[in-house]
Amino acid sequence: MSERQANHGAEIAEHLDRIAAIIATARERLAEGKLVDLTALEEKVQDLHAAAMSAPAELAEDFVEAVAEVQQSLHVLGDEVDAQFRAFQDRYGAGTRVEAARAYARSPDEA
Repeated sequence: MSERQANHGAEIAEHLDRIAAIIATARERLAEGKLVDLTALEEKVQDLHAAAMSAPAELAEDFVEAVAEVQQSLHVLGDEVDAQFRAFQDRYGAGTRVEAARAYARSPDEA
């Protein structure tokens, strides 16, 4: 393996590790019932994509398993975010909207 390939390989591995850490942290926070901000995740995935596209094709085989693991983790995270969103809607959704609509529909004398 050339030095160039080694550098690209290290860069890709670092991006994968960062993405895995963001996913793990997000899953922990979701499990605690906290909201998560995933904007950093999008940026890190874009960074990984750019690094992978600039790497020699021979490196692809070295990262197939790691990328599949990250992809699976992303699917699980997506399911967990969906579940949290549904729970949030169930708890605060329609009832809160109806109450707000009723409050705004009141005349000043009723307030």
